Amino acid sequence: MQRLLRFVRGEAVTEFSGVEGIEVFSDRVQPHSPGLAGRMWYGGASLRSAQWAGENGMNLLASSVVKAQESLVVIPTDSASPGQRAKYLQYAQSPCR
Repeated sequence: MQRLLRFVRGEAVTEFSGVEGIEVFSDRVQPHSPGLAGRMWYGGASLRSAQWAGENGMNLLASSVVKAQESLVVIPTDSASPGQRAKYLQYAQSPCR
């Protein structure tokens, strides 16, 4: 995970870059999105993983669910549109999942 974060932040992935035929090769992850690493989330299930997320500058995705019931569906809807909420609810109630 630390390696992925370094690459997303712009560190070189390989020593090779240049043009070969019509192909252009970059030594970095492309397309680069400034600030992407700061928008990535890490799912924590323990104090240790929460500490790791903080030490590595990641957002922490946590839940208050301690024990899953028969068929648990946890979907954050605080920023979802009404259409997205309806879609999530339909999924959660479907027998297919």
